[in-house]
Amino acid sequence: MSSVERNDKNRVTERDREKLRELRRRRLNFRLSRLKKQWRIFYKSPYGKAGFYIIVILAIIAIISPVIQLQSNPSTYVAPAVDTTVPKLLSENFVGNTTVNSSYQISSYGSSTTITGSNWVYSIDSNGEIVALQLETPSSSVIGKAVDVFNLSISPSVPVAMSVFTLVESTNAFTGAQVMSNYIMIATSSGQLTLARISDLSSSGSPIDPRLVSMQNVSLGSGFALPPISSVLPVNQPSIPNIPFFSSSIPGATSNVGKIIAITENKGNSTFSLNVIQDSGLKVSSAKRLPFSTAPSGMDFYGSFFQSSGPQLVLITDKSTMYAYHDNGSLAWETNLSGMNFSGQLQIPLSYQRTNSPGNFVIAAASNATSSDLYRIYTSNGTASILYTFASPTISSISSSYGSTGFPSSILAIVGNEAYVLNGPNHLLGQGFSDFWSRNLRNCSTLRSQL
Repeated sequence: MSSVERNDKNRVTERDREKLRELRRRRLNFRLSRLKKQWRIFYKSPYGKAGFYIIVILAIIAIISPVIQLQSNPSTYVAPAVDTTVPKLLSENFVGNTTVNSSYQISSYGSSTTITGSNWVYSIDSNGEIVALQLETPSSSVIGKAVDVFNLSISPSVPVAMSVFTLVESTNAFTGAQVMSNYIMIATSSGQLTLARISDLSSSGSPIDPRLVSMQNVSLGSGFALPPISSVLPVNQPSIPNIPFFSSSIPGATSNVGKIIAITENKGNSTFSLNVIQDSGLKVSSAKRLPFSTAPSGMDFYGSFFQSSGPQLVLITDKSTMYAYHDNGSLAWETNLSGMNFSGQLQIPLSYQRTNSPGNFVIAAASNATSSDLYRIYTSNGTASILYTFASPTISSISSSYGSTGFPSSILAIVGNEAYVLNGPNHLLGQGFSDFWSRNLRNCSTLRSQL
């Protein structure tokens, strides 16, 4: 083929390609024109506009749904998972309280609800006698069976705090199954701390009456200014049932797991110390003197499940001041209230214990002679602001929901005979007279007298 023929063929091929491209453009323009006409007909129809907006809404939901975190319904969620109100009212009055020397109140404490033996409630008297009350058994409707568990023989000291909780003993590396046991911790006025496992199964695996085994003791040499707390699922209030400890055998556990934190008082020179005790062997890892002249009113731990110990804090309230300490005793910050004193009632939403954030805060109660305030105090710097002001000078109990999306969907405060539920600063979600509590407490007292 000559060069002229090849050039003619190339020109023909190029013309064919151009014609093909032009044909495609015309078809596309025709389709777009037809689509516009069909859209105008659809949009002008009775249901077209509504259908369009429905499609837009569904598209928006599809885009943002991966980042939406569901919260419990605040109108019905009044008993948070980490509850600090209902167990106190129910368990203390079912078994009863023991008041020692008008200084210490020893209350009944409910055990874990996750393993065998969880239907026992434990109580201790001023002599160190531990009694377990069985609420019910799987094979019988009889309730109220009492068992003498152990006598600590702590005289002349008296118990000042007791907790019943669950420890993860071990985890199967292949299945992930966890071996769990109930434990009991008792603190006495002389500064002795006792930790023991509650055994409720025989060697053959049959249920038996609870008894204490694997007991550990440590004496700090000074009395406790406040009941000890844990660095994991802390005891928010000293007289409330709780599950505060997890064993350090949990895979991936951080170094803070299993620490017991206690403030001791040397009555000889009126000094106070912050003590950190390891749960393994009850070894004291650090002790730091605190600049207090009187016993503090409350203590809590922030950062139970943080991956590093840097932002973790021990929060202590003393009169009108809240102090934030690292577990080595160094001061992170302090904040002061004007005209108000902290009552010691502290609450940290559970989600705040999992992830450190500048928006995390501790809920604290404070009062004077005429009124009381619920405060929000940011854990990052101690900045304080009022959540709500109550006419009564006493806030008896506070609790909150998870707070997984920021501000908790509900904060419950019991003030006198009134129950208040907040879902924002100065935003009252609900309020009611708590005659329910009074009525049920009378019923519990009647039941106790019949046991």
